[in-house]
Amino acid sequence: MTIGIVAMGKGAGAALVNSLRGIEHVAEGAIGGFVSLIVIDANNKPTLFECQTGGVSELFAANNSKHKDRNNSDVNIGSSLLQLPTELLESNRAALISSGPHRPSPLKRFLAWDTRGNLVTGHRFPQTPTYDGTPLNQKVLEVIQEHGADSSILNTLLTENAELDAGYVLIDAKGMIFQGDTERVKARGDTANARISCEGYSFGITMNSIYPKQIIVDLLCEKLKQKLSAEQPTTITVDTKAVILISFEKRVEINIAKRVTHIYTPEKCWFKTSSEGALLETGTLITQHGKPVGRILEEPYVVAANGQIMTLSGEKEIILHHDLLD
Repeated sequence: MTIGIVAMGKGAGAALVNSLRGIEHVAEGAIGGFVSLIVIDANNKPTLFECQTGGVSELFAANNSKHKDRNNSDVNIGSSLLQLPTELLESNRAALISSGPHRPSPLKRFLAWDTRGNLVTGHRFPQTPTYDGTPLNQKVLEVIQEHGADSSILNTLLTENAELDAGYVLIDAKGMIFQGDTERVKARGDTANARISCEGYSFGITMNSIYPKQIIVDLLCEKLKQKLSAEQPTTITVDTKAVILISFEKRVEINIAKRVTHIYTPEKCWFKTSSEGALLETGTLITQHGKPVGRILEEPYVVAANGQIMTLSGEKEIILHHDLLD
């Protein structure tokens, strides 16, 4: 049981919540219950959020008045609305642990952190006392406070406590990530983990008893990479005024305001009396002043008549996400 995640990057707390929210709706096993989340801002100020049931989907539900204020940001994810507190949006570090419902209070004991930016979470029972009575996550925090994420010292700590039913993932004050399990946890066969470090962001994941384990870890990695790397708006706007033109290639031209002005397509069907389908397909090239700048990542349901767009997924104007070309 349990999943532990640490992350560093712009809006790290929001990235964790948004990413885990998607996983809660597709994974099976020990997920969607209790949550303990610590977020840290640029001044190393910590803010704690927690709940016993419902996962992040319930903790940050828009109808949860506990976290409402005028600076909150509403995010429509799936079929429900999440309301993200300002602390999540402005955080640059975050650590989370979650599993099934109802764990002994206080839930914050499943995490360890300080005001220097060191964060420790884990899976199974990371709060279990070590040989000298200190909880493992607190012992790990002491180690990284003195030595940073030194793998040799941290691995020795795991070896000395090989019989404990615990594992952890951490990020130190310098942004280094380490993940490790005791021998007891390694022998389970249902664990999965991942670590990603690159310019601008990094994160680490460790989990067990959540299925299908490798698919879930891979999906969570993709979600976190997408959320943490989104430093600039990666959207374009398209409305019914966009001009459809026949061309041997399929692409869309955008102006400086990132609004689609022309849609080029080899498909003549769009000039019939009535036509519908994927005029703007996933992967369609985006150009600005004729220069390739990206590709569309999502496609609307387009209804057209005589070469004129009538609706885009039932709307007169929509926003589409896109990737960026190097």
